[in-house]
Amino acid sequence: MDKLIEKIETLKNSMKYLLIILQLLFTLPIESRYLEIETLWGKEIIEDPMTIELIESSPFQRLKSIDQHGIISYCNQTPTFNRFDHSVSVYALLKRYQASYPEQIAGLLHDLSHTVFSHVGDYLFMTSLEGQAYQDKIQAWYMQEVGIGKILNNYGYTIQDVLDDNPLFQCLEQPLPDLCADRIEYILHTAKVFGLISQDRIEELLRALKFENNRWYFDQLDQARKLADFSLHFTQNFWGDLCNSLCNEWFAKALKIALEEHIISLNDIHFSTDLKVLDLLHACTNSSIKNLISLCWNHAFSYNFIHTEAEKIHITPKFRGVNPWVKKGDSFDRLSDLDPEFNINYLNLKEKIQRGPLLNEVTLK
Repeated sequence: MDKLIEKIETLKNSMKYLLIILQLLFTLPIESRYLEIETLWGKEIIEDPMTIELIESSPFQRLKSIDQHGIISYCNQTPTFNRFDHSVSVYALLKRYQASYPEQIAGLLHDLSHTVFSHVGDYLFMTSLEGQAYQDKIQAWYMQEVGIGKILNNYGYTIQDVLDDNPLFQCLEQPLPDLCADRIEYILHTAKVFGLISQDRIEELLRALKFENNRWYFDQLDQARKLADFSLHFTQNFWGDLCNSLCNEWFAKALKIALEEHIISLNDIHFSTDLKVLDLLHACTNSSIKNLISLCWNHAFSYNFIHTEAEKIHITPKFRGVNPWVKKGDSFDRLSDLDPEFNINYLNLKEKIQRGPLLNEVTLK
């Protein structure tokens, strides 16, 4: 009997220890994980588990090797940044302006489906003629293919919840000439890497920039003019520049031949990185590809040569000029209605872009 009582007491003590251990396991604070990333606006601390998992996923990390400006950055070695930096900065801007959580994630993922060399994909697949960027056309399919859908599902979201064409996501995307987080970021980021604006001036501009009732606007006219002038400057001298457009055309042709000759695959276009595909093209012996790459790299341009090439290719660069809203008192006006000089510059450049290639704007080399 004594032995039985002893065993019962031993069991009771064991149970007590087990209960104590279980209590400790469920009451001790678990160290929270966080991720620190650099954005255009400065350091961003991320504690949200789904956001961290998305950023650390290999499809998102791939964006570090996709240049924001495409092939022209490799040809001309112009100042640049990558799609990863752009995407996390769009996310941080949406967070700063208190967009909904799904919209923040949509901003984070909005460029995930970019092909190698970014908008060269539009030229390769001819989607610019349809008025839609190729990466937008394949966004849902791409997210599913690379496993982003599974990550979202694990946290109770679907791909449809975070597609950037959601009409409710007005902070992230709006049609030109309005501002949106995507557009604000790439205009200022391009200006920053080209040395046209400092970090302090970016912060000054953001202090004057507001988002309320689905409208981005400035409460200071001079800051609105600064951002809008950048959009015109880069449309004329970089994004819509004829040399840029021709290089995109030529390189898209090189990629098309490489696909036909099985030098590269569609998987390379969609899931590989810029330099890996570029290495494959440089290593090939196809003379047509070599000639097209030489056109992109050498830039042995003369006015007559450019003119002839431009007439062969129907080039219609996208007009990326913005015309922000400015709030004065209780009313909202377009910058062009408040600033006659800007209005003239805006309309003149828009007409030039719509007319065709900016032959008279080309810097000859």
